[in-house]
Amino acid sequence: MTISPWLTSLARRSRRALSAATSSPELRPSYTTSAVSSATVDKDGCIKLHTSSEKLIYRPKAGSSQFSVGRLVFTETMRLGHEEQMRESTRKELLKYESPELRKMIAPILKGWASAKANLDVLELGPAYTTAIPEALSENLRSYQAVDFSQPYLQKQQEILQENPALAALCHMTVSDIYDLNKAKASCDLIFASCHPPLVSSSINDKCAVLDKIHALLRAGGTFALFPWYFSEQPQAVNRHLLQLFQVKQIAYQHDWRARLFLILEKR
Repeated sequence: MTISPWLTSLARRSRRALSAATSSPELRPSYTTSAVSSATVDKDGCIKLHTSSEKLIYRPKAGSSQFSVGRLVFTETMRLGHEEQMRESTRKELLKYESPELRKMIAPILKGWASAKANLDVLELGPAYTTAIPEALSENLRSYQAVDFSQPYLQKQQEILQENPALAALCHMTVSDIYDLNKAKASCDLIFASCHPPLVSSSINDKCAVLDKIHALLRAGGTFALFPWYFSEQPQAVNRHLLQLFQVKQIAYQHDWRARLFLILEKR
């Protein structure tokens, strides 16, 4: 082999090795994120998100009313089931049941969002026993409030947080749902909701009422972080109300921008 072909071959092998290294799961995020410059909804209910590189269009799907199945009522049977589940589960076992996006996508994004902020008052709706959000924001918190109607889940969350006493001292729990939550207006810098039933399976009126309450609880310019959101499957009235109250600042997704979106929204 002459020198020139040998160098060419070496360069090709080097490029392949570099490509393999930079594409490994350990070295690159497992999600895609885009800043959003504007979000509009037309008369037919189509949502258009304008990012720096493209325009994403979400068209309403027929049958989106399937999301409106009423309020979830926490029963005594559910409470007893949660108690038994938490009594028999370790932290390691519970991690297996978390949404895969929670620690791989949502927590890193919120950690980056908070990196230049301090003394944040954070409210998480429906965290169950998960601790990913207070742990991700631990260096930037003034207070963290977990709101869930399952006391056994919240007690397990508090138990896990006690592994970091300094963080646990900033965290407290409220057994309630968002409808009945008694909290001062304009008292939160960030509200996060993940798979929260009032924003997933409740009626159109209830979803809009929840969005109104979240808007009222946030300070001026406050952030609402929401997952998952399916523009195409939510009722048009709910999408319109969301965009009237909040400006879409950023979206993220793991596999497909048409599916499970993580939204970073700013209070208008």
